[in-house]
Amino acid sequence: MVIDMLTFRALKIGIVLTSVSIGAAAQSGWYWQNPSPQGNELYSVFQLNPDTAWSVGPFGSILRTGDGGVTWVKQESHTTNPLRSVHFVNDLDGWIVGWEGLVLRTMDGGENWAQQNSTVTTELFDVQFVDALRGWAVGVLGTVIKTVDGGNTWNTASTPSTALLQAASMNEDGVEGWAAGLQGTIFYTTDAGASW
Repeated sequence: MVIDMLTFRALKIGIVLTSVSIGAAAQSGWYWQNPSPQGNELYSVFQLNPDTAWSVGPFGSILRTGDGGVTWVKQESHTTNPLRSVHFVNDLDGWIVGWEGLVLRTMDGGENWAQQNSTVTTELFDVQFVDALRGWAVGVLGTVIKTVDGGNTWNTASTPSTALLQAASMNEDGVEGWAAGLQGTIFYTTDAGASW
């Protein structure tokens, strides 16, 4: 069988168009299933137990599941700032950190979030609490802040670097812990984060 160049090009175009139309039809059935009802990126997730978790992201996005991720419900943050990290110590008490030193706190499982004064204006990337009173947050320029009263007051700790800190982890006793970030930075504390 001899196929001339014009027929071959038409055949190639037909195959491509058929392929594109089949792909478009298959994609028309796609929809956001988990987590509905939004399509923003999500930066952090915290799982309290097998059923309960929260996730946060840009534009003040907070999502909560109480059924192991089958459904997600949007919670109101009252901000459009990017939210970077979320941490809960029980079903009721939780904190979120984000852009411009933003710290949010809930005492009712996320039904209501209130802003706390972090005393910093730099972006915060991670937050961790060991109980309802003692917590730490880390962020840009080597920022570490600490609270011993549930976030009613935050104090800045001194660190030996201005590297971006992206993660914090404290032992259960809240005395020893680590902060890590860019440029291979890892800080260690043995005095509950007073010094690193």
